[in-house]
Amino acid sequence: MIDFDPATGTYYKPVDLNDPYLLAQDGLPPSDGNPQFHQQMVYAVAMRTIRNFESALGRRALWAPENDQFVRQLRMYPHALREANAYYSPQKKALLFGYFQSSPADPTEHLPGGIVFTCLSHDVIAHETAHALLDGMNRTLTEPSNPDVLAFHEAFADIIALFQHFSLPEVLRFEVARTRGNLLHGNLLAQLAQEFGKAIGRTEALRSAIGQTPKPEEIDQVTEPHQRGAILIAAVFDAFLAIYRQRTADLYRLATGGTGKLPEGDIHPDLVTRLAREAEKASQHVLTMCIRALDYLPPVDVTFGDYLRALISADFDIMPDDSLGYRVAFMEAFRRRGIFPREARSLSEESLRWEGPDINIADVAPQVYLGRDLSHQMRDWNMSGNREVIFSQLQQARGIAQNIIESSRGYKERITVGLDLDRFPFEVSSIRPGGAVSHGCRGRDHAKATGIHRQDHRRRAYGRWK
Repeated sequence: MIDFDPATGTYYKPVDLNDPYLLAQDGLPPSDGNPQFHQQMVYAVAMRTIRNFESALGRRALWAPENDQFVRQLRMYPHALREANAYYSPQKKALLFGYFQSSPADPTEHLPGGIVFTCLSHDVIAHETAHALLDGMNRTLTEPSNPDVLAFHEAFADIIALFQHFSLPEVLRFEVARTRGNLLHGNLLAQLAQEFGKAIGRTEALRSAIGQTPKPEEIDQVTEPHQRGAILIAAVFDAFLAIYRQRTADLYRLATGGTGKLPEGDIHPDLVTRLAREAEKASQHVLTMCIRALDYLPPVDVTFGDYLRALISADFDIMPDDSLGYRVAFMEAFRRRGIFPREARSLSEESLRWEGPDINIADVAPQVYLGRDLSHQMRDWNMSGNREVIFSQLQQARGIAQNIIESSRGYKERITVGLDLDRFPFEVSSIRPGGAVSHGCRGRDHAKATGIHRQDHRRRAYGRWK
């Protein structure tokens, strides 16, 4: 945390979250005017986001390297600029948050001329932290080889911020009670950066995931990254709503005597509690699915359709029995938004799952089988491993894989479906193992995926061509 304000030339005193007095009162109380609380807010939300990533992937997160050197920490600047902006800087490996004077369209919504700090927005912090984590996993997602690439970066960061709303129990219970359990209409949980949007003169939140009728033709018309990304966000949220309805259908039957129609007035507090619990579980499951799918994406030229295939493949690997219809909900939601995978024969689960090669890799190059030679290099990449040691092991494993592929002409030609890689410079961008992953209570409490990850068994080679 580097709290320097260039506009005033001021360094703010850093907060010590290990101070016994702060620990005793569970941290500093909320305060717009306390720079130390601003620091605490940024740290807390960033750590929650990192924890969600690491829990879903079953391993330590790594920041993007700098000149192939290990980056120990992500730097965060709560008061970096005096403007209505916040962003992740890949060059500085830092999150920079701005502050500005508000100019609301409705003065009853926000104090005109009041100071708005983006570092106090849960959504802005989670969004920018997700950008940094995504950059650490796949640096090619900033190369706009097709209209979906940059849009995916923006949409994914919004998805993380959106579903982390549901981990706030008081807010969740309030919204469930206010909407009578109907999270489709008038739901503040589905809106992003509400204060920010109103402070810059909008009449609503900066972005909203729901409230618009699906228009499948938009996917062929919209190219601006944020607007195009909104289509993906809406599809994911539609899937969540379908899952939530499936999980709560029995509660509504019990509460209404089988009619499914609630009587007028406030719903019972016990029903609020149960609906909120199901919404929290469903949102955490969806968030975990969305993060785990990153490991199943192609290394380059990612499309929204690829992401759907990654979602289906990743979830099937860890939970073959889809009794609650999670994967069906995603397939239907993406179909309604006009998102179709390239080369898929149909929108069935079997067709959408990534296919392995029609050859046995061990038979092609038995003396250099990737899983056998590299597994010991990656054994420490888990939730308790040292990040710097993991990074060093990863660099070594990449070198081994590079040498394996470069020294096996027949292997290269066959594993890439006839493409002669000797004609192109070839780079192994990353190797990732599958770790122990908790996936909630969908049939069993814990599911695990172990060993070298399936990235090397997919339709596309797991390196990248320069």
